Amino acid sequence: MADNYLEKKMEEYRSGALSKPAARRLSPTGERPGTVSFRIDQLRVLVTDASDDVGRAVVRKLRGAGCRVAFVSPDIKDGRTLSQATGSRFYPVPVAHDIMADITEAWGGLDALVVIGGDIPSDIPTGGLRRIIILADTPSIPDIAAGDNLTVNAISTRNISAGNAAHLCLFLCLNDSDFIDRRVIM
Repeated sequence: MADNYLEKKMEEYRSGALSKPAARRLSPTGERPGTVSFRIDQLRVLVTDASDDVGRAVVRKLRGAGCRVAFVSPDIKDGRTLSQATGSRFYPVPVAHDIMADITEAWGGLDALVVIGGDIPSDIPTGGLRRIIILADTPSIPDIAAGDNLTVNAISTRNISAGNAAHLCLFLCLNDSDFIDRRVIM
């Protein structure tokens, strides 16, 4: 009897009847090990110049995170291509009040402004903004009357890739990154 039992169990083992699928291990947050996830509100973001690699990477990264993105680019063909690929709003003219009026009408305002090149356009109203992020080779923090909810930061694009600059922009847009204010990230 013992021989039949062992032979039967060995046959079940070989056929896979005894093997159980391995339980999927999850982290304490419910994610697979090695993954990190953050919650980001659906921010309304204006990127002032998406004509270079950094601007295009920022538009793609923010749209990929679920933000509403509008951008300005002097190159109409590339701007339309980027707009169609990402589902973002494209404005082929320099930033002006009519763009702000259009964004305000369509989205109800802006939450974040990503300035590519260093200078904040003077006709952008900073009221209602929660974040201003400046990307330039040698950025500086401008003197802006900061409200209680406005954070202003700068990222030097001199020694980092466009993708890494876009990751930093996304990180600074996270709700939990409000404590980072008036910093230049080199």
